[in-house]
Amino acid sequence: MLTTIPFPLTLMAATVLVACSVTAQPMFPAGSPPSSCLDVVELQDAGLDLKLAATTLQGLVNRGPESKIYLQLAEWDAFWLERLKEKGLIAEARTLSPVSLFEKYRDTYDRVIVYDPALPATINIATMMASLKDAVAAWPDHEAWISAGKQIEDLRGRWKTNVAAYEWAFETLWPKMNQRILACYHPTATQHHMRDYFVRNRVFHCWVTGEEQQAGERSNHAAERAFLERLLAAAPVNTPVLGFWYSGLDRGMDEYRGAGVAGEYGKLTIPCDWTTNLSVLSGAIVDTGPMVAAYRRRLAEGRRDYPSDRVYICHSIVESGDAPSYLQSRQYRIWQDPARGGIPINWAMGPGIFELAPLVAAHYFETATPNDYLFMALSGAAYCHPYRNFMKRTANLETGWQDYLALTAAYMRRMGCNEMVLYTDAWRPYVRAQQDPVTQRFTASIQDLQTIVLGMGRDDGMGALNGNYWLGSPPVLVSHVLTRWPVDYAERTREENIAWQVEAIREQTPSERPAFLMVMALSWAFDPKDIVEVHRRLGAEYEALTIPQFNEAFRQYHPPSSEGATDAETL
Repeated sequence: MLTTIPFPLTLMAATVLVACSVTAQPMFPAGSPPSSCLDVVELQDAGLDLKLAATTLQGLVNRGPESKIYLQLAEWDAFWLERLKEKGLIAEARTLSPVSLFEKYRDTYDRVIVYDPALPATINIATMMASLKDAVAAWPDHEAWISAGKQIEDLRGRWKTNVAAYEWAFETLWPKMNQRILACYHPTATQHHMRDYFVRNRVFHCWVTGEEQQAGERSNHAAERAFLERLLAAAPVNTPVLGFWYSGLDRGMDEYRGAGVAGEYGKLTIPCDWTTNLSVLSGAIVDTGPMVAAYRRRLAEGRRDYPSDRVYICHSIVESGDAPSYLQSRQYRIWQDPARGGIPINWAMGPGIFELAPLVAAHYFETATPNDYLFMALSGAAYCHPYRNFMKRTANLETGWQDYLALTAAYMRRMGCNEMVLYTDAWRPYVRAQQDPVTQRFTASIQDLQTIVLGMGRDDGMGALNGNYWLGSPPVLVSHVLTRWPVDYAERTREENIAWQVEAIREQTPSERPAFLMVMALSWAFDPKDIVEVHRRLGAEYEALTIPQFNEAFRQYHPPSSEGATDAETL
């Protein structure tokens, strides 16, 4: 039964027109196109110090008219190198040793910036200095072939604390750097994978030591967080923050606090701390437009009639796809699962990949089956928490929101989809009287939006009987995720995780038919074969749908009372 709950539409029509009229600019600069012959250096098993010197050199060289260096830093680099060849973006790859690499490109850099091992923050400082001074960053006892004939700038003993080093960098380096990109990046935890991109694009980056890892005056969480907030306030609104907020070695700000604080200052999180060779991949231009169009044409079409005795279910991967790191590393392996395509699975994708690594985006659209539905990830143009004081600390909250929505709408058109997922507030109680005005920002400002998936896991108070409703004018289907995941999923066996998911879905299934369930399968715990097995165990009563099919089925049984309604209708 449908009940109508009126909520005031907080965005005036004029505001919507302004939001939609903004010309959205790309979030990331394009790289230089790769040379027909790339120099490839195997560094997967190399030490961190050699990786530091090599990635900073790579950034300098690839800043030229062509990208010339490709480093094999991780096992996935070989896969994407082959894709570059398949696409005809390079003709060959020539293997060089590290020594040969530095000999060949010796004229690219004038000096070597030596970091202070007693103060790891100086690795970030050295990288930023290298980006401005045509230098490479290195450790004190580096090999002679790195610095032979070069000027040495030694940072040892220069600062006593991390925050002092970052404050110096802010006063001295920040005015000369790209102020449209920031990064939160642990000095060592991610093995320097992104430093080529930082150097090429002069990206200011810092790290906030976690409260558990801080050590006396040298590393102080509160002081470093205060510096971070000063940096966030200084950059323009809707600036992306690369890297991530925590690492395996140091909890840092942690994801929830980091993304939340950044959002208050209008900054957008792009989780890509483990990405590699972005200085090459961002320049490997692929025309994704025809690929996206061809993909949309071959999608499984929605049915005009849906039987009334079914439980209609969307198996959705709503998280991780926002992270270029995930798309480059884990998802390409998941994509090779022969079970993929067996049933409809919905895959969230962050649009930043179209600029950071268009080759990666193209791979998924080209190889998706009709049962693989690609839609926009958390929470639109980039990962943020729209319901947690988003834009609160900006100079003009409404302008920040308008520009973000325009950016999201532009990327949605590029992806060719009409569906997106929004992060709510980490399984906390969901109160529609408080939250609907935020949701309505999206329904009112994004033309052709048809479905919003809400939540990265079930929020308290939401279930199958109140978790699907129409909102806005024209009406948009809002569908809440109704499952979570076991916090100890990594310690569980495959069988245990599958059984847990089946039980969680059954617990949320109401007695009424037809029923409609939006569920998530945690990306780190479930491959396609696991999701297919979950669905098999649920039984024939459950029918898996893509999100557009889900919208169509729900509309068949619960049509909005009026296509021009501005209130909310809830099952």
